Amino acid sequence: MLIRSAASRITAKQGTLESNFPDETGSARETLGRTVTETDIVLHAGQSGDFYPHHLDAEWCKPQGFTQRLAHGTLIFTIAVGLTAGDVNPEAFTYGDDRLHFIRPVFIADTLRTRVTLKEKRDSPKRPDCGIVVELVGAVNQWQETVVACEHLLMVKRKCVMERENLTRGEIAELLCRKGGLLAISGVSNDLRDLEEAAARGHHRARLAVRVFVYQVKKFVGAYAAAMDGLNALAFAGGIGENSHMVRHEVCRGLEFLGIYLDEEKNRAPLTSDRIISEPESAVPVFVIRTNEEIIVARETTCTLTSAGRLASGDFASRL
Repeated sequence: MLIRSAASRITAKQGTLESNFPDETGSARETLGRTVTETDIVLHAGQSGDFYPHHLDAEWCKPQGFTQRLAHGTLIFTIAVGLTAGDVNPEAFTYGDDRLHFIRPVFIADTLRTRVTLKEKRDSPKRPDCGIVVELVGAVNQWQETVVACEHLLMVKRKCVMERENLTRGEIAELLCRKGGLLAISGVSNDLRDLEEAAARGHHRARLAVRVFVYQVKKFVGAYAAAMDGLNALAFAGGIGENSHMVRHEVCRGLEFLGIYLDEEKNRAPLTSDRIISEPESAVPVFVIRTNEEIIVARETTCTLTSAGRLASGDFASRL
């Protein structure tokens, strides 16, 4: 029906829908005017088949309360919505109209302007690649009286962030890998030590970032427990696993159904060597293991060189 660029873009998982006017709800614009002519009414009568005297018989209209010929309601509606059409945009289509009301009559020589206000942006229930934009459309006459009003719905194809922001692949990688995650959620840092300090001071977003991190770790633990028919052990390592007793506590909290029982005193003790921090009756032992990436690299390198015949096995290899 109508293809136009005035549709707002909606942010969602699949992408965004954008607009040629500000995309915040409540944003408004007003179109140019359009004067209704006798030709408009006659042509619309022929196209619609509505030849009622209210629209075509001037003498019949004189003794009526409105005294002159009325523009068809469907003609007024068509003009009101048509005035909102901007540049052709093949990514936006009229989806429908709701809550249509004809408020005042329109006569020959009345000039109409349409005011459009962005009401809502939502997901499409049928098209995951599209969103629905709802605009409040109201046409006013030359006396600024509203003559027709409706909610105009547009289906707009989503546009990914990379296209919308004109970003390169490198910039997208930077955005996701360095500016996303904990930093994006907290607005503070991607270092959990900073987040724990901020959370302790009552920083809401820092608390949320820590909660999201713990939630994701617990999901992985549960997923692997299901995939491997249970757990033989649970090990914490790396900067966070080794140093954050709070994260270890939160991850293990609620995992008693898997047989995990944390010893809080051992969990909080300073790490001097690899150790078990679970209670003796815990069916699944919980370890804190200091990361030694260098020794792993050395062992793998030695294994590769030995198997290729470029390094003789001996004391050096046995010490790794």
